[in-house]
Amino acid sequence: MSVCISAALPLVFYGLVMGYYGVPTSNAMYLIDFVGLAYLSSLFMLVQKNARLAIVPFVIAVSVVFWSASYKYAMMGLWVRLADLSIIDEGWEVLSLFQQFGVLSLAAIAITITLCNFRAPKLLRLSAFLIPAILAATLSYSYPATAITFLRSTTHALYGNDPLYRSASFALGLDLLERWNFDRQAERFLSHDSESSFNRYWPNVNENRRNVHMFVMESLMDPSILEISLPVDPIDFRFRRRIGGSALAPVLAGRSAQSEFELLCGTPVYDFLDPVTFNDLRGGPIPCLPRVLAEAGYVTLSSTDVRPNFFNAQEAYRSIGFSRMNFRADLPTDDLDGTWVSVDGHIAFNKDLIRPLIEAGQPFLNYIFFTTGHVPYTLNPKKRPQVIETSSTEEVTRFVNSVFYNTRSMADYIEYLSEVDPHAIIVVVGDHQGTLRSIDRAHAGADEFDRYATPYIFVDSGRARFAGDLAHYELPRMVIASLSATEFIPLASAYGVDLIRPLSDMSFYTAKNAVNSCPNESDRRCHDIDEFRSASIARWLKLIQLSKSESNDSIM
Repeated sequence: MSVCISAALPLVFYGLVMGYYGVPTSNAMYLIDFVGLAYLSSLFMLVQKNARLAIVPFVIAVSVVFWSASYKYAMMGLWVRLADLSIIDEGWEVLSLFQQFGVLSLAAIAITITLCNFRAPKLLRLSAFLIPAILAATLSYSYPATAITFLRSTTHALYGNDPLYRSASFALGLDLLERWNFDRQAERFLSHDSESSFNRYWPNVNENRRNVHMFVMESLMDPSILEISLPVDPIDFRFRRRIGGSALAPVLAGRSAQSEFELLCGTPVYDFLDPVTFNDLRGGPIPCLPRVLAEAGYVTLSSTDVRPNFFNAQEAYRSIGFSRMNFRADLPTDDLDGTWVSVDGHIAFNKDLIRPLIEAGQPFLNYIFFTTGHVPYTLNPKKRPQVIETSSTEEVTRFVNSVFYNTRSMADYIEYLSEVDPHAIIVVVGDHQGTLRSIDRAHAGADEFDRYATPYIFVDSGRARFAGDLAHYELPRMVIASLSATEFIPLASAYGVDLIRPLSDMSFYTAKNAVNSCPNESDRRCHDIDEFRSASIARWLKLIQLSKSESNDSIM
């Protein structure tokens, strides 16, 4: 009876939570999950003295995992993965103080009861219980593709570019199987002949070395796409008139480091290994934009309002080629928007950072990730009071005012840099669109092309360039093309289309202003898109492998 109660209560809680978030569930899932949880509960009971008392920590632990999975899906449109443990600090910072207190309190209760109720298990009985799990794991590891097919056949729920199985335990199990399956395919991707398009990423920088400023803005998107009535345009008119088009991000409403990887390394990023590729980088040098510029004599600076271990940022930046890195502890804290250093505060810090380099004539790459603008879009009410009223939700009003202030500050900085560094290249782009749960802009529409679009600005020697829509990974190539006085040719053009935005399980492409998606058996272009996808996966894997070695002279 205790086993059945332990398995049933978390599922009741899960059903209520999913109902609250408006996410449909499958009845078959509850039956499958009940069997799995009953098995896990039986194992847990083997190390507990009192079976009834053991219900409490088991239900707490499973319910917290299920709630975390539901909350992540509601916020980002993505299901939980095993490797989410590596990005748990981002998730923790998104939680309110009340939610953090609740999780910590429940964890303390569960751990205390488990330890007080602990007993050493009988080895024979424990071995008998573990045999089914060991057998299933062995077969799944040996035949992951077959196991994946079996799991997928038990549900019909597919949503966008991410398979949503309406069950946290299903999502975790599938993630493990897909990781095993990809490990077997990696060698096939690495043997793909990608040299035709991917070894020409970085032409030589000419002797006229100009400074490069690259600014990534958290959750930047054009409020006009929200289709709500606004009294004024929240985007500063000086910022608006310089927008060169939309840059298509690899992610939606989270995992900003994936966009960073593309913006710095010039290759599409994937999440077949870790949800965030930065976590796969180990510090070894890889041929990305900062390292290419460093080898041409540039000082390469980075500044971001996070801790060095956030998304493995310090190791990843070291691999990518930054020689001077500034993190949260280095930044001023006298002007905060919520928990983040404001754009104005970050810019003031940055001015002091680059002034000596400009005066000395030392070429440099100046990279900033502005974290202000992150959900819940909090502003300093004294320095940045609300100026735009909306007829929408409070969350939308906060977001709109955040865009107003942040684009105004950025427009001011672009004008400042145009005066003190007139020949520089300035790039401004969003990491991804923000999530607005109050108007159902979280997971809804994750299979729509426009949900990945964020404005970008490209200023070259004081003149804004209007290159139209492109993917994030094209922007560093535009920088090198400008520095080397060569024509910028998008990688997609080699495959007969204007733009390719690969995602985990699908790809968008544009041709003659029409948006299409692959896989699509009736679309002949999808074969070429698949070729691009295979080549870019090979390049992505090579960069990860190189970061784990001491040198990378072979593909510079």
